[in-house]
Amino acid sequence: MCAERLAHSLEVTLRVVSSCLTWCGACSLRSFTQSSPATISLSCNASHLAVSPMSTTLRHHNFQNMQCSFLPTGSYFITNVRHDVSVALPPHQDKLCGSHSNFKWKIVNDSDKMWYIQGGAGPWFAHRRPAPRAGNPIVASQERFGWVIGQCHAIRDPDCYLIYANSDHTLLWGLEDGENETPVTFCTGENNRRNWWRFKRIPDEVPDDGEDQIGVKPSLTLPVHDPLPRYVM
Repeated sequence: MCAERLAHSLEVTLRVVSSCLTWCGACSLRSFTQSSPATISLSCNASHLAVSPMSTTLRHHNFQNMQCSFLPTGSYFITNVRHDVSVALPPHQDKLCGSHSNFKWKIVNDSDKMWYIQGGAGPWFAHRRPAPRAGNPIVASQERFGWVIGQCHAIRDPDCYLIYANSDHTLLWGLEDGENETPVTFCTGENNRRNWWRFKRIPDEVPDDGEDQIGVKPSLTLPVHDPLPRYVM
């Protein structure tokens, strides 16, 4: 009889503890998910609670579901993580490249969780050529093009990002080396730091003449492509 009562008491205690753990676990999951989504999963039943870790790496094809508040519209320096050089659009050039000097870009977020990357006057936007392949350069165009920008690792590297077109998640902005004027090209490998980028927010500045001259010095002429008109800064 004593053994039966002890077993019954133990069973009741386990049920109470299990219920408490399940409730606390659910609360913790809701709280954790708000700050770091898709990081852990909980599996529980009436008497069992199991916490199974998921990969802390958020694959970049899911980045469109993230809120855009981590990269609001504004002016930024874009720097390669591996080589620590900035992305620039040199005068008289139509391709983006690495630079040892900072170059200011205007990043504009739209309602579809896409970003327009604008540099220079004209305006000029980071764009791609038709049917891009690995090794093709990122080019400048007067036509806007929406890019997806997402975190590489939400926990480990929250300030590192991948840049790619929504139509092809495998072709990422990359930089082969840290030499000046090395072209920014489409590369593969989401875990390769040469394909990772940092965005440093800088205060917006308005030139004295009231025009938005981003990233290039006065009196320089931007690249010209017929039949597009020439823009002189």
